[in-house]
Amino acid sequence: MPRPCSCTAPPPAAAPARATGLFWRLPGGDETRVLVAAGQGELLAHGSCGEVLVVQRRHGHSWSSLVMAQDAQAQGRVDPWFVRTSDYVGVGASLAWEEPREVPLGQTLEISLDMVLLDRQVTIEEVPQLLRAMTAGELR
Repeated sequence: MPRPCSCTAPPPAAAPARATGLFWRLPGGDETRVLVAAGQGELLAHGSCGEVLVVQRRHGHSWSSLVMAQDAQAQGRVDPWFVRTSDYVGVGASLAWEEPREVPLGQTLEISLDMVLLDRQVTIEEVPQLLRAMTAGELR
């Protein structure tokens, strides 16, 4: 029998990180930097509601960047970012940050998240151009 969907976060005492939603755990590296429109750092990025998040990773002398962008127009909202870099590196859009996200029977929850992984450092200012190139099929 079909039932409504409810996305809930673990109780804060059990998991204060609010990791409910789309979540990626990245492999270990030598250095991690997290960028959002307001600046750099895990404390600034975790719970922020900007459309874009960049995770820069250094492995030896080489850098890579994971760029994540929520499409506020397609989703009708921007979900808070879940960001962890201290114990492990994990990032994602949290669907139940403050309260459960209910999806009534017969309705849908739109999630629009563009991602690109590059073998270099990406700045937050580059993201709009990267997303346009990705959409146009020009990103190589």
